[in-house]
Amino acid sequence: QSSVTRQLSWEQRQDSFQSGVHLSRHKLQRKFTNFPNKDLQTNINQRKNRKQLMNKIIVNEISSYSDHQENTIYFSGTPISENINIVFHGSNNKIYINDLARISKLAIEFHGSNATVKIGKNGKLMVRILIGSNSEVSIGDGLSTTGQAYITAFEGANVVIGDDCMFAAGVSIRSDDAHPIFSVRTGDRINKAKSIKIGSHVWIGEGSVLLSGTEIGDGSVIGTRSVVKGKIPNNCIAAGVSAKIIKRNIIWHII
Repeated sequence: QSSVTRQLSWEQRQDSFQSGVHLSRHKLQRKFTNFPNKDLQTNINQRKNRKQLMNKIIVNEISSYSDHQENTIYFSGTPISENINIVFHGSNNKIYINDLARISKLAIEFHGSNATVKIGKNGKLMVRILIGSNSEVSIGDGLSTTGQAYITAFEGANVVIGDDCMFAAGVSIRSDDAHPIFSVRTGDRINKAKSIKIGSHVWIGEGSVLLSGTEIGDGSVIGTRSVVKGKIPNNCIAAGVSAKIIKRNIIWHII
């Protein structure tokens, strides 16, 4: 076979491939355009609302605060201004911080309205929180983090963390997947956000990721770099991708 023939053959294959890709995209676009799907329309509306929230208010201190958008910080302790970055996109968002909270680094971004963040006392907190409309992040008393934890709560899902927990560096807690995924066959959303609940006295190992719908019982331990999705009972050690129970009936202590 000559080089000219091979070149023509390659170009023909490329044309055929591109035509196939174009046809597949066209079919997919037509299917979603014609499919009267509530999940898809909801996502479109959320994107429109997000564009309307372009104006932002930035606060770099934890102290008693309120603004014309009815965003409010409830805190009566000594003001904290080091490593604080709070951004409000929206209105009627609330932050409740215990006067005895120990915060080393805090970043909160509100992407919507009517959301709530609660932070308990003591502990040693380094955390970045992204939160959407009608969601809540609640952090109990005594949470200690050895590095900045990352928490997201959107689409009305909540993240609840109990008392006396310990997070190693690089822990991520995600009640949502950030981007929606739809079934090509039905148009239904297949990755809706779900709330996450972490009990009291839970130890999360370095680099672990907790995904939507996760529940961890009191006194349990999650091994380093685990990916958790589902329910882990109390007083267990779970590890792996996806995390599985490897020990039961354990108790751990902070040294």
